[in-house]
Amino acid sequence: MKVSINDLGIGAYLMMNGFKVVGRKGRNVFFEVETDKDKTELDAMAMDYLRTDYERFDNYLAVLKKISESANLDAAWQSVSDLGIGAYLMLKGHKVSGRKGKNVYFEVLPSECESFRSMQIEYLGGAFHTFDAYLMALKKMGDL
Repeated sequence: MKVSINDLGIGAYLMMNGFKVVGRKGRNVFFEVETDKDKTELDAMAMDYLRTDYERFDNYLAVLKKISESANLDAAWQSVSDLGIGAYLMLKGHKVSGRKGKNVYFEVLPSECESFRSMQIEYLGGAFHTFDAYLMALKKMGDL
């Protein structure tokens, strides 16, 4: 049977947890489940998503897209050009200072610069990068 989920973040989370996408129409993502037990598990996992850091990460992605450009950004602040990395850094407690073009700027003390850079590398090999990749794949997926 097919189950519809109308949130791409929940869809990406379900994909990370082994549920198979079989289509998309608008913001609805369709998953195939074989039994009522599988549907119950999917429904429970969809609710669990709301209490995870993945949901917070997804919200941070949305926030970063809405930040208006800042003209006076201190050159000493650290920047990233990838929204996924930016959202991950926010999740890890870094404070956003503003945005200019594609770059998101963060307030980073000199003593935190090495850790700030390490977190960017950590993101690339981690679960939040995978979650972000599933989100992007779902966004790019055409209606089926």
